[in-house]
Amino acid sequence: MTRTAPQLHVGGYARPGRSTWSDEATRDSLLLLAEALRDATGFQVVSIGVVDDTAVCETVAIAGDETARAQLLGTRLPLAVLEQLMTGGTRVGAAALVRRLEPDEDLSRVWWTSHEEPADDEGSWHPHDWLAVLAHDDDGAVVGVVQLDLPLDGRRPDAHRLAELDRRCATAARSLVAARERERLSAQARMARTARDVVRRSAGRQTIPSILARSHTAVMEGFRARGLFIQLLGEQGVARVGTVYRADGEETSIPQPVVDIAERAARTAWSAQQVSVVDRCHPRGDWLGDTEALTLQEYLGQQQIGSLLFVPIGVGRTCLGSLALTRSPGDPTWSDVERSTALDVGHDLGHAILNARAHRRERELLTELRELDAYKSGLIATVSHELRNPLSAVAGHLEILRSMRDAMPDGTDRSLAAMERGTSRLERIIEDLLTFSKVGDPGRVFAPAVIDLREVVRDVRELHDLPARRRRQRVEVELPDSPVLVRGLTGDLDTVVSNLVGNALKYSGEGTVVRLVLTQDAREVALTCTDQGLGISPADQRAVFGEFFRSADPAVRRQGGTGLGLAIVGRIVKRHRGRVTVTSEIGVGSTFRVVLPSVEEFERAAAEAAFEADLVAQVRGAHLDLPEDGQDDDRDDRDDDGPARAPLAGSGT
Repeated sequence: MTRTAPQLHVGGYARPGRSTWSDEATRDSLLLLAEALRDATGFQVVSIGVVDDTAVCETVAIAGDETARAQLLGTRLPLAVLEQLMTGGTRVGAAALVRRLEPDEDLSRVWWTSHEEPADDEGSWHPHDWLAVLAHDDDGAVVGVVQLDLPLDGRRPDAHRLAELDRRCATAARSLVAARERERLSAQARMARTARDVVRRSAGRQTIPSILARSHTAVMEGFRARGLFIQLLGEQGVARVGTVYRADGEETSIPQPVVDIAERAARTAWSAQQVSVVDRCHPRGDWLGDTEALTLQEYLGQQQIGSLLFVPIGVGRTCLGSLALTRSPGDPTWSDVERSTALDVGHDLGHAILNARAHRRERELLTELRELDAYKSGLIATVSHELRNPLSAVAGHLEILRSMRDAMPDGTDRSLAAMERGTSRLERIIEDLLTFSKVGDPGRVFAPAVIDLREVVRDVRELHDLPARRRRQRVEVELPDSPVLVRGLTGDLDTVVSNLVGNALKYSGEGTVVRLVLTQDAREVALTCTDQGLGISPADQRAVFGEFFRSADPAVRRQGGTGLGLAIVGRIVKRHRGRVTVTSEIGVGSTFRVVLPSVEEFERAAAEAAFEADLVAQVRGAHLDLPEDGQDDDRDDRDDDGPARAPLAGSGT
């Protein structure tokens, strides 16, 4: 009896010669089972297939013939095809003998035929005979199939013999159920490691290419994918653009219709929180129309892609793109464990990508602020210098007029005095502007030296002692007996102390005391400046270190000033790796506290910063291609603003 193989879609047959199962111990136990069945049944070749969650039977163990093993191991056949084949043979229980089965072109890919010469009599085994026994679990579901070939006696089994084979192979069902469960657990563990590695490798990455470079290996190995592509959609409020990255982080051209399909599908899939499998032979999915299915089928065929796992990427309600994992024709289908893990990976990548975008925007903002700060400093310096020249001319002519006051009309002295006060005030403003521009210049070289802060405090006290006496004020200092060493610029720290003392004297009345106290411990040096002045309101305390800040208090405004003194203090202290704070009470006075690191702490922090900078430089020199601080990586710019060009999916890169 000759039977032609049924015209059913074989699909998804694995690459021959290997099993796709990840648990090696399970594969070994099934091979031992196949060898035991070979000895017990009296057949030369025995193969064992296990049915997966998608009702596809994969051949996972073959005993008895290396040629058969090389040709069949790892091949996959839908259970429906096996059952239909068995309907045309002699059935006894779960066993079936199909005589002289000649497979068609599709079926021959997952079939093996011995080269034995057929005998002439009807009862002899023919090379095209096929004998299979289905294995069922306790619920009656098919869990696998045992196929037997080349009986030792050379005879086709009769009904009695088939019943015996049915009984013997039925014992394999328990082993197949246990093997399938072990493989499922092994796959779950593998996918858990994949998800963990994706999170670990993408955490802290600052650009989209660096995320891909660090995580694509874990994803491809964990999912056993041949290709990996990520399509990123444009950000909200940005023109509709997107970029698709290959596993190596590079881009390549693909048809725009495929990009459009992926974009729409990503939003739909993220909203439904589900992944989809697209097979080249059956591309229709829940999110594909007829026209889109044909377009995608044609593209997958051109790229030699057997199947594709489509995973949405996003955070919260926002879809950021999609992840496409591809397998070649002959690779296994995507399991339920892989599908559920893929959705988790989509969430993890979404968080990493969102962080990378936020970091990019922060870098852009920081760059803009630096540029604005540099522009402001340059503008202030330019304007100050331009004002200084004509102001010097005005001051010079005022001096000449003063020398001629005897020849001038009465009342001229009052006008000259007002002009001199205005000139002096303008000179102070210009001096403050130039100082503010200098300390805020990002290009200014900072080469701190070890200095004794006691000497700075003593010099400032001497400078302000005479003006304080004229107002019956005192400047008291309390200094340690031993040197108080810090790293810094003497001129800048002198400016800090002088501005604090000058402000304290200016906003304090006659007979008051300004007190400077210098203390230190192993890690920090602290300078406090306490006055008995007007005090600062809580609202003003939050803004007092801002540029050009002037209090609304009329008593404060009567004293004049540029509003730059404390801003200069804040900038200098920050550059010296320190901090400055203020506590105050209206009508009682204020205390400003400057804290600077000790020499040891300053050098330790500088060494750590240098080490980190060197480490980042080494990483940037490697394959991660991280951008310089304040600079945009070209590919990172393209992740949100570049044209949509690169493949949704493809074969191995």
